[in-house]
Amino acid sequence: MTIDQLQHTIHKYKAPFFQYWWLLLLSAILFGGLMWAYSHTKETLYTASTSFLPEKGKNQSVSLDPLANLLGGGGIQGSGGEEISGVLSSRYLSEKVAADSLVYRGEQVLMADALLNYYMVERFNWKNLVKGKPDISAIPYPQKIISAGKMVRSGLRISVDKYSFLLMSFTFGEPELVEEVSKLAIDELKSYLVKKRTEKDSLDYRFYQEKSDSVRTLVEANARFIARFADKAVFGVRAIDRLEAQKREIENGSLIQVLKQYELSREKAISQIQQNTPTIQILDKPEPPFRKLEASKLTYLVVGMVLGILLMYLWVSRKIWRADLRILLEKALA
Repeated sequence: MTIDQLQHTIHKYKAPFFQYWWLLLLSAILFGGLMWAYSHTKETLYTASTSFLPEKGKNQSVSLDPLANLLGGGGIQGSGGEEISGVLSSRYLSEKVAADSLVYRGEQVLMADALLNYYMVERFNWKNLVKGKPDISAIPYPQKIISAGKMVRSGLRISVDKYSFLLMSFTFGEPELVEEVSKLAIDELKSYLVKKRTEKDSLDYRFYQEKSDSVRTLVEANARFIARFADKAVFGVRAIDRLEAQKREIENGSLIQVLKQYELSREKAISQIQQNTPTIQILDKPEPPFRKLEASKLTYLVVGMVLGILLMYLWVSRKIWRADLRILLEKALA
């Protein structure tokens, strides 16, 4: 292609700009206005981040390497970051959060109701313009929990920050909701870990407690019999009663030893529960101010105007680029 041909082509494609400038301007205003209006329907997002380090037992040796602690090393057995991440992202925890209650806008409500009301009723939705707003109270309770649990999981992000601490982030369009969901998730995480870590020790404790109570009842019954025998011995008693008293006194000696063993095992179980109870050390609490992500209305306006000009230019110059495209295809097929 020569310089004259190039200049002719450029002039040919510039001509529609000057010839149909009013259409291009009108299209830019129309599409820019539509995009600007659409930007008002975009949700402003709030992100609450929580940074924490799981620990277990104050007297255990803990590695100074935070990443090793998170992965279960350094004496923090079973409290690794992978397990924590799995619990946080599980359906179990999200639905436990959804089934909990909170004080929302001055009222005690179910978390599931708060989430569904915000996202299905209050938040702009094109479907609501056609079908109308749904009745949250008519949704069955199990379906509420399942739907709200999905919302909780969709708003969750888990990562490891630059200091190698576990970072939990929730993102929702309501700052009050994002704070409450974060706090409930932490509470449910603690509850789950405590229950899991101490389940066997708690069963042992209850077993030894029941055995101790049973043996103590026998010891007290024997002691009462021996005491009554001692009172009667002043006035003389039958030989068979004396034999029974001696028998119970010997039996009580053995029972007291058994009771001591049971009580010792019970105290050991209590100590084991305390040792195995995990602690979630909160480094950054999910409190305001939250990270805010808001749609830029100016960006939407500019994008809409550029898109409008481009589409209108393609329309008014359609004969030119169609002819050039036909020539290129004919040359390629020749």
